[in-house]
Amino acid sequence: MPCQFTVFKWLNEKEDFSKQYARAREAQADTIADEILHIADNTEVGVKVTTKPDGTREIVEADMTEHRRLRIDSRKWYAGKLAPKKYGNKMELEHSGSVQHTIGIRAKDLTLEQFKELRSQGYIIKRDAEGQYLEKPVQEAEFENVNYSLQTEDENGESSAETQE
Repeated sequence: MPCQFTVFKWLNEKEDFSKQYARAREAQADTIADEILHIADNTEVGVKVTTKPDGTREIVEADMTEHRRLRIDSRKWYAGKLAPKKYGNKMELEHSGSVQHTIGIRAKDLTLEQFKELRSQGYIIKRDAEGQYLEKPVQEAEFENVNYSLQTEDENGESSAETQE
């Protein structure tokens, strides 16, 4: 078996070796996942010895639950490093599609000049329960990933913001 330095050198120099190595690491992550199931499904009886303050020892024979949990957690972590897309903890949400935005401006907050300028830019006059406002549809756009913030205002005028990535 070659030394570690030689293996890393081959990974940089030999494309075929690098692809085989990557496939082997993915298979290793799958094997580790199988080991996790085996450890979780089978009990391991062991002996736990506790020394009391008076010097006596208590010996208990039972399932080694803490030890099995440590073995499982270690393997979960390592499998997540070997194949993060398959066994990693991070959940990524990708969104693609079109999004239609509308920009609205209350007409009562504008001067006559501002009102005329916005009308010339394609804003449309609309009416709601509180009066009239200007609205301009924004062109649809395609997005790979979308981050958005939602700002709301309750009946007392207090605002809150929620950011979603």
